[in-house]
Amino acid sequence: VVSPVESYHNASGGAFNVVQAEGQVGPAIVAEVVMTLFLTMVVCMGAVNGRTRSLLAPFCIGLTVAADILAG
Repeated sequence: VVSPVESYHNASGGAFNVVQAEGQVGPAIVAEVVMTLFLTMVVCMGAVNGRTRSLLAPFCIGLTVAADILAG
């Protein structure tokens, strides 16, 4: 939608080389939703919620981001 079709097909980068077939779009979206859910839950439980707030929240958030990068 943002770029012309020619630029999209010629793009080379991490995100453009992973999902190449129509059948891979659904699993990629599900994986992205799950990884976003994990990150949101860690931020809410570790940094926002008063009862479960921890001094290790930045460390836990960083580990979740690293795990999301490695998984996705």
